[in-house]
Amino acid sequence: MSALDSHIGPAQPVVSVGLPVYNGESFLEQTIESVLGQTFTDLELIISDNASTDDTEKICRRFAERDSRIRYYRNPNNLGAARNFNVAVELARGRYFKWQGHDDPIPPDFLEHCVAVLDDDPCAVLAYGRQIAIDEHGRSKRTGVLVAARLQKRSGLASRHALVRYWSCVAMPVGHPVGPAFGVIRRDVLSRTPLLGAFISADLPLMAELTLHGRFHQLPNVAQFRRYHAEQGHRTQRTLAQRESWFEPSRVKLTTRPRVRLLREHILAVRRATNHPGVRAGCYAGTVLWFVTEVLGIRPAKSMFRGLYWLIKPRQPAAEARRR
Repeated sequence: MSALDSHIGPAQPVVSVGLPVYNGESFLEQTIESVLGQTFTDLELIISDNASTDDTEKICRRFAERDSRIRYYRNPNNLGAARNFNVAVELARGRYFKWQGHDDPIPPDFLEHCVAVLDDDPCAVLAYGRQIAIDEHGRSKRTGVLVAARLQKRSGLASRHALVRYWSCVAMPVGHPVGPAFGVIRRDVLSRTPLLGAFISADLPLMAELTLHGRFHQLPNVAQFRRYHAEQGHRTQRTLAQRESWFEPSRVKLTTRPRVRLLREHILAVRRATNHPGVRAGCYAGTVLWFVTEVLGIRPAKSMFRGLYWLIKPRQPAAEARRR
């Protein structure tokens, strides 16, 4: 990897923001500006460029010349999405870490409030905001009913009981929540996990594992935007083989069974995170329930009846994004 070595930022920042990107010129400038404009300034922004072929490098180098808190790294070749996300963690020096989607801007007070929560609660491992879906223009966006449900707050994630947190994350009929993976995480806890694996939906077992290490706090008064647009990976990679190669470029054809892999990774996550037999048994039961209802049931049904699915009106308020 190459870096702008003259811009090394603070020696030990409180927060490391890792921004993995590949050909993200469309939304990158707005997102970088939103990070640099945070009211909490003791941060470093690590940009891991996965050998982009558009103007991503030019944009990043321009910002890095202007702000010493930016550390720009460019991979000599495309490492795959999973490895690129993990590079940002490996380069981090802060007490807390946040993955930053290149297309998801954050409001100015996001880091300030998340850091305050983690500082105040030593049992908390992750803090994130109220989820708001936006489109390519930053306007409130209608989502499908299942996505809207996954954007809703889950109070069980803040429970003092590990099994309650795990079930709240995994064993819900609508699937895992959207948002925690882009919250602020204790880096020492995150480093005790394998980070993101090179497989589809690798963030799901990672977040499930983190629930067994501590509490998740969702801040109701802090926005966390989730942008849905035509350039997103799940929209440009239509087949399973394409999606797998996005995570791991050397995988030129479909060589794994992603649904079975997800089940296996959840089980391994539980084994790593807890030795308590009762908690393990309860987590395994929640994992099986999720696998049967969501992976084997809801996902195939959604694909089969996609047209009907989009006729169902979600409960997400249309004016939500205009509150900020």
